[in-house]
This record gives sequence, C-alpha cells and structure tokens, in this order.
Amino acid sequence: MSDRRMLGLASLAVGVVMACAVTLPAAAAGSTASGPGGDPVPLGTCTAGVICGTVQNAGGSDDDLWIINNWPPDTASGAFLSPGETSTKYFKDTDGFYIPTGCKGVRSWAPDLSGGAWYKMPDTFHSTIRLDC
Repeated sequence: MSDRRMLGLASLAVGVVMACAVTLPAAAAGSTASGPGGDPVPLGTCTAGVICGTVQNAGGSDDDLWIINNWPPDTASGAFLSPGETSTKYFKDTDGFYIPTGCKGVRSWAPDLSGGAWYKMPDTFHSTIRLDC
C-alpha cells in the first residue's frame, strides 16, 4: 500500500473520530439490495434512481483515486480506482473522492483540486480526474 494511501486512510480515521455523530433511521442504516450475482448495491443514492455521480481516474494518473458511495465519508463504503478505471466498476453512484496529500486533482474543464481533502460530488457529476503527485 502506498504512503499516500496510508496517509489517506489515517486522515479518514482522524476525520471519523472528530466528526459529529450521525444517527440514521434503522431502515436507512446499511440498506442494500441484491444486484446481479447477489452483490450488494446501496439503495437510494441516485437522484430519481437514475441520475448517478460517476468519476474516472485518468489513465495517466500518478496514483489510485479513493472514491466513496455516500456522504459524509465516515458513513461511506470506499474503493480505490486504479488509473483508467471508472467508479461504476464499484458503485452505481459515487458521492465523493479524496485527493491525497502531495497530489493535485487535474481536470480539463476546471481549476485543479488541492490535495489532502475530500470532495463531495452531486449526482450530476460525471468527470475524469488525473492525479498529479
């Protein structure tokens, strides 16, 4: 596991400890359905059930991009996108991503994203991010 990934995991752990407690209704906590092959699929995370956030880690990225399927990060499941992978490989809807410390997130259509931070994305977000570390 890369040093940046370890730092990201440590950052999440600190954020979870420092975050305010969030109480979910029993019905919402951990709600899942079975997708193809019996894999669990989070429910109720896309607008109108069909408009879902997606992100791609650019093929030329210097590292894996950490994505999450819920917001805030301390309530989410996560996955690491290798360069060239798209979030739909892991989640129907992606709600955020983390740019590691020492990196910046480069987008062709907007200013760069600073490292060491989580970024929330709306369901209408469909973009490619290149990590420049």
